[in-house]
Amino acid sequence: EQIYAAQTQSGPCCLDTRDDALIFYEGMDLLALPPDGGTIELIHSFDSTPGSYSMNDTHLFYIRDGSLHRVARGEADETAEVIAEGFEDFYDGIMGLTETHLYYFDQSETTLNQLPLDGSARASRLVEIDGEPVSAVLTPDGRSVIVVLELAGGAGNELVRVALDGAATVTPLAGPSIPSSARRPILPRVSPDGRSLAFADRGEWEVFVRALDGHGLLQVTDGDGWGSAWSADSHRLFYSNSNSLE
Repeated sequence: EQIYAAQTQSGPCCLDTRDDALIFYEGMDLLALPPDGGTIELIHSFDSTPGSYSMNDTHLFYIRDGSLHRVARGEADETAEVIAEGFEDFYDGIMGLTETHLYYFDQSETTLNQLPLDGSARASRLVEIDGEPVSAVLTPDGRSVIVVLELAGGAGNELVRVALDGAATVTPLAGPSIPSSARRPILPRVSPDGRSLAFADRGEWEVFVRALDGHGLLQVTDGDGWGSAWSADSHRLFYSNSNSLE
């Protein structure tokens, strides 16, 4: 275990990785920490807090005030352009980004949608989720989505895998229905090789890892952990621990 950044002013959050650099927020700044633990790079400074973000090699995409914005990496926030409207209702904002499409949840219909980035067509529905989705992520192969469902009556959360094959087959991964599992799983992160799933337990504030296909559960942290992100080779896991990245 190695501490990569410690005692930041407001605490790092919203972990992600790109090209093996660790991406995280501090205040209104989106930052990148290189894999060798060197100088932190400023990716973007937001004028106000976005609902969610995703990025590729050239641009940053984020939702704010019901609109999807695009801004070139390294450019000022005021240069951002609105590329789509109608994002007043969404779950956990942007779920995934490929070279051609952006994926997001529509809260009003609990549906997973895809939007072409070139503006050639309007968003289209991929699958409807049965339940109350809280957040979700696509698997690297694009064949399924990992969804956090909020259970009725405060019974906790259920972490499930929903197939995007038209049948929308649901496979439970963590939650009260699985013995010796986390009762309130949140913040799922699938490894780039598609083999492992990391998530946090909101009840215990611990980070866990399990095989995406199969069984078994490994507790990564001991007393303090929440957000997580995988390295590009899927061999390392970063996570937030109080005000540190480890």
